[in-house]
Amino acid sequence: MTRMINVLTAVSVFLFCQAVFAEEILVDDFNEAGLENSLGEERGVWNCNDNDSEQYCEFEIIRDEKVGESGSALMLSYDLTTGNNYIDGYPGIAYNGYWTRLGELDVSNTKSLTFYVKGDKGEGFTQTFWIELKDSAGNVSRFQVRGVSSDWQKVQIPLNKFSQIKEWSSLYEFVVVFDQVCTNKEGVLYIDDIKFE
Repeated sequence: MTRMINVLTAVSVFLFCQAVFAEEILVDDFNEAGLENSLGEERGVWNCNDNDSEQYCEFEIIRDEKVGESGSALMLSYDLTTGNNYIDGYPGIAYNGYWTRLGELDVSNTKSLTFYVKGDKGEGFTQTFWIELKDSAGNVSRFQVRGVSSDWQKVQIPLNKFSQIKEWSSLYEFVVVFDQVCTNKEGVLYIDDIKFE
């Protein structure tokens, strides 16, 4: 009986420690317009060539599409078609996307990166794109998101999938990348509630 109580006590302590040390960090819920995320850091879009107006990525914070009853979401409109050649073996395809700074964020007490995503049925959308994380030491690691649909889905990426990141106590940037893996070369995606959990 004593042995059983000790085992139960050990399990209780373990579960308590997990609860105490578990952490959730909101990067952005897009409920505030402007150029700052929920961490107070900058956010914006990038293009492989700012002088090439054929290809682009633009962002807008909108209330029409969101997860839940209230708030807003990020709308990303992108176009990869171009008369130029940027990627070897993929003529006429550009690359661009969205970035948000993390301000040397410590996520060492979290296990996964999560967010919600959906495509715009009317405008078309890619079912596949990349998520990049960068740490303050300059390490970059990518994960390919697949299976995007026109319904909201929660994407949960274990942090160990970003194998090139060495500084989990000092993350610098979260990036969405549209490139040759995209199933539609132009379209609209919605993203909401980016977190480390």
